[in-house]
Amino acid sequence: MRILILTGPTLGLVFPLVPLTWALRAAGHEVALAGPENAAPAVSGAGLPFVALPPQDITDLVRFDRNGEQIAFPHGEEETLSFMGHGFGRLAAFSIGGLNAFAARWQPDLVVGTTYHFAAPLLAMRLGVPWVNQAVEVTSLPLLDRAAAEELAPELAALGRTELPEPDLYLDTCPPSLSEGPVPGRSPARYVPFNTTAPLEPWMTERSGKPRVCVTLGSRITRGKPGGVGTLEDLIDTLSDLDAEILVAVNKEKAADLRLPAVRGLRAGWLPLDSVVPTCDAVVHHGGGNTMYSCLASGVPQLVLPYMLNNRIAARRLAGTAAAEVLEPGEDSAENILAACRELLDNPAHRARAGAMHAEIAAMPSPAANVRLLEKLVPGGITPTATGGLHVVR
Repeated sequence: MRILILTGPTLGLVFPLVPLTWALRAAGHEVALAGPENAAPAVSGAGLPFVALPPQDITDLVRFDRNGEQIAFPHGEEETLSFMGHGFGRLAAFSIGGLNAFAARWQPDLVVGTTYHFAAPLLAMRLGVPWVNQAVEVTSLPLLDRAAAEELAPELAALGRTELPEPDLYLDTCPPSLSEGPVPGRSPARYVPFNTTAPLEPWMTERSGKPRVCVTLGSRITRGKPGGVGTLEDLIDTLSDLDAEILVAVNKEKAADLRLPAVRGLRAGWLPLDSVVPTCDAVVHHGGGNTMYSCLASGVPQLVLPYMLNNRIAARRLAGTAAAEVLEPGEDSAENILAACRELLDNPAHRARAGAMHAEIAAMPSPAANVRLLEKLVPGGITPTATGGLHVVR
């Protein structure tokens, strides 16, 4: 089979797809990933083929309509989800031309995307092939889906449709204890952490003897915004009161500019979280899906400080468990952050519940197992050869 996988425009929408892509290639399938140019280093660093689409600034696509008119900033959760959904709908509309052109040449048998890749169903409909949605968060966002469909009304009309189709397969990475319950068409899928290829230094996997706490607010932080560089600096100052080893995961450019307290053992820079998180006693983060899942899959308690709405919705699913503490905006005082961290470090119930989450995820079907489900979506796509191997039938 030939499988086209849509990525970007943020690293959080690239990394979750890498393990499935590896599994598909290991099974003998041809795979290409397509996304905005800024995703190229991450995809290439994972050793995967990449098709660059025209540059896409998701911030501009969310803030401005198709005519270039600025959209009023939303208020409330429903307005914000609609605002985001229309933005990701415009992203799909912006990228579909380049995807159609590549697909016409390459002729994929199957298209894979995530919750935020609305070009995936558009492309699959045009080609007449199945499409697969892989979850990247522990919750679905139906309001965002509806808003994207509204934005894509012209593209859907050109295909004779009024709504986006349901995926032919939904790979649900949510652990069973956090799930909304069985949903038709959803299949469990183990989340396998991946961040980026980077040399491992001895200190990354060796403990100092003190509790180890990792803090990150994601890869796209900027100054002057809640949850940005200033917030990270304040957070580091607060955590320095802990008798702990502090690791700060941040991109190299921002690490060089950070105001850091003179705390022995504090390190800041780009960290391979898939290797570092399992060595930690707690992780403090912004609620991004990749970071949240890395903690769950590693059995590490987490303090979530969700500044973006979609992250808050996901964090609320964790709030009722002992695997995490959640402080929403307005609750994230230095005193509350320190108290939450000390609770995670001192109370063994949190490590036990996080360990149970790890066991749930480990029991879910691996990417290699789910390759078989994708193969079944393409009749005649795979047949046994005389030697017992796989032969691609096109």
